[in-house]
Parts: sequence; structure tokens; C-alpha cells
Amino acid sequence: MYTLGIDVGGTTIKSALVDPAGSLLAKKRTPTPKGAEPLAQTVAQIAREYETLIHDGELHDYRGVVDETRVRHTVGVAVPGVVDEEAGCAVLSVNLGWEDVPMAELLQKEIGRPVVLGHDVRSGALAESIWGQAGPNTVFLAIGTGIAAGVILDGKPRVGRGWAGEVGQSIIHDPFNPSQRVPMEQIASAASIARRFLERTSYDSIDGAREVFELAAKGNSVAKQVIDEACEALADSVVSAVSLLGQVRIVIGGGLAEAGPDLINPLRQKVRNRIGVLPEPEIIGAKLGSWAQTRGIAYAAMRQELGLSW
Repeated sequence: MYTLGIDVGGTTIKSALVDPAGSLLAKKRTPTPKGAEPLAQTVAQIAREYETLIHDGELHDYRGVVDETRVRHTVGVAVPGVVDEEAGCAVLSVNLGWEDVPMAELLQKEIGRPVVLGHDVRSGALAESIWGQAGPNTVFLAIGTGIAAGVILDGKPRVGRGWAGEVGQSIIHDPFNPSQRVPMEQIASAASIARRFLERTSYDSIDGAREVFELAAKGNSVAKQVIDEACEALADSVVSAVSLLGQVRIVIGGGLAEAGPDLINPLRQKVRNRIGVLPEPEIIGAKLGSWAQTRGIAYAAMRQELGLSW
């Protein structure tokens, strides 16, 4: 059976019907509105659009028509920011403009169906654990505009009342200016890599962190330094995770993961240089790409409808 998974991003909402193997049917993208109530209305409209497609017999897979008997009633919705899944509360999302919103209740009222609320990065981590290469014990580092981690231990996401995994907010010394202490994501996020490069060069603009990595590959010394500083900060975070959690696999996701070996190889080396007696973790790139969150939250909704405990 399929489950509707909806992943709310900063600019785009991704939705699809997800089967137990993690395959996606009827993928859809919708602009993300600002504010909690407009978001709930938009998500409800997305759910109604799928209901119409199913009712009209317009969706097909290898078994034929996908009708109402093949789609679960519960909807999974993943949102960014700080999310307390157990309380159904969107604690904070600065970019999308909400704070302490009873999001699960609001969504259920608008959609008219049971809703499982989840955190976008934890949902991605769950999907990578089930259908990717992360395994049951992993730290999924999502590095994009900001940095957050999804922690999976023994196959179960760790929530911590919504605050588990907010590693980008840990305060560290700035390698370029050691007298300053800043949140880690101000050094190592994709957005910060681009910003820190522009601050030290005569470039007026740059095509994000992607271009910084391209310039580094061509020998640009400033680009190399900025990336090295980011890897230093990320390596410290990885070693801290291993010291707390033990043997876990580190999966790099988010936009910065597109750098591939240009990011992962130096990060591996820096972790190796500082891991000491701790077990050196395997560090790999995410497998499922930008649709991991949609898969993960659908899986969580499926488990709740089936009454499965973690």
C-alpha cells in the first residue's frame, strides 16, 4: 500500500505516494507559503489533489490502477526548524515564520485525516537508514543553508523534545578569526562557505558553495582555505558525535553533499587525524537525494497507521 508523504522545504513542498519499498509515485512540487495557517491550507490542497487523482483512477503502477483501497488514510508531513514530533508541535521556524504552533492538530483539521508530523532532517535520516546505505546506527548530516543532524540509533530516530540534532547551533572558534566564537553553521554550511569566500576576495557574486569547490579544484587558495575551515568544523562535530554515540555511520546530505569526494575525502582525513582511540566512523554521501524526507515521513505515517512502536 501507498502512503502520502509531504516534505515542506524553505521554498518548495515535495509530495509523493510512497510504497513500502521506498518507491515514489506521482511526485509533485508546490511553492511553500509563509506562515503556519497558509502552509496548512496548502498542504490540505495537496492532499485533496491526490485524493482526486486516486478517485478518478488516474494513477497507475505495475499492478494497475491505484485506488482508495491501496492508499493509507494517514498522511505524513515533514517540516523544517525545531520540531517536537511527540507533541505534534512546530517549535520554531525562523525562515517560514512560526513559533510554538500545534502543527499536527492544525494540519489534521485542514486535511480531515490523521497526520504524522515530522522533522525534515530526521525524516531524511530515517529514509537513508531504511532504503539508503546508512544502516540502523547513523548520524545524517544535512548541510545546506544551515546544518542539522538526524540521529538514528537501533533504527529509531532520536527526537530530544525537538532539539536533538541541532548541531549547526553549537558554538565554536572561527578558524579564520580564533578570537571569535560563532555557531558552527556560520563556518561550514553551504551558504557560509560562499559568504566567507566573498568576504575575502574581490568577487561581487558567486554561484554558491558549488562554485567555491570548482575554484578550489582549479587551485584558488582562498577557496581551498574556506573549504578547509569548513571541514575542520565538520570534523570536530563528527568526532563529538562518535564520542557520544559510539560506532555510527556518518551520512552527508543536503546541498553540500553534491560536492562529493571534494568534501568527503578531506573530511575523512581530518576526522582520522583527530579521532584518537575512538572508532573511526565510515563517512559516505547520501543515496536518496532530495526526496529522502518525503520517503521518511511517509514511512513514519505508515508505522503509526499500522500501530507499530519504535
